[in-house]
Amino acid sequence: MRTHPQIFLAVLLLLVSGCPAPEAVRKEAPPPSPAGKTPSAPEMSFILGTLDLSGYHGRIEDSSIAAFAKTVQGEKIDILAVEGITRYPGVATRTDFVDRFAAAAGMRTAFGETITLNNRQGGNAVFSLFPIDSLVNTHYTEMDGIGFEAVLQAVIDCGVRDVVVASTHLPEKPGVAEETSALGTISVFATIYPRTPVIVSGNLPHTAVMNPPAAFVPLPVRHPDAPSLWYTRDSSLTVRDARSEKTVFGRLLIVDFDLRRARTP
Repeated sequence: MRTHPQIFLAVLLLLVSGCPAPEAVRKEAPPPSPAGKTPSAPEMSFILGTLDLSGYHGRIEDSSIAAFAKTVQGEKIDILAVEGITRYPGVATRTDFVDRFAAAAGMRTAFGETITLNNRQGGNAVFSLFPIDSLVNTHYTEMDGIGFEAVLQAVIDCGVRDVVVASTHLPEKPGVAEETSALGTISVFATIYPRTPVIVSGNLPHTAVMNPPAAFVPLPVRHPDAPSLWYTRDSSLTVRDARSEKTVFGRLLIVDFDLRRARTP
């Protein structure tokens, strides 16, 4: 049977118009390029330890220093702050903690004296596997303690950038004047070192009345016998982990820090 061309064309148009239009093909957006993202990983990490030696009342011997150095090396500590050190310069029968530990651990040393009296010297120290560029030892004002307390600041070249590590020890039972003096001195560090992260450790004020300066973040207390630690609110320095370990000289606070390069303003 012949089909008229006009009828065939009409039927074809009817069929085409009754069919749904083909669905547009969806193209998934390509994943962002890793090269285009700001890297979240730090340029480097380092481990800092801090110990308050003032609570140790035994005689310091080479064997105890060697055991402590082994603990520090086992924890892979790069920087160590030690507060409340007692030394006996010129007394051959007394073991010097600063010199002996630095030699046993293979670390550089910065020491800040608080007082020397009758061959007995007090002070704080910072030990580092990184180069120590400079140090400043600042004595507090309006302190009633017998040790003429001070805060040692060591500027350490951590490769990516400098970091200031401050080590201090306040009187055992500080009053309002002592804590206020310490807070005032430490708060100035954010101005003295405006583009350098600052870490402060020791028996720092941690009462509800004596809050850290606004520029600092307090590390939550890990153990009542371990030193306290504050660090400046700097995006280049963040805490990855913190813990405390018992040693022959007392409780050691260990903090893992991530460090990023200095950001241009």
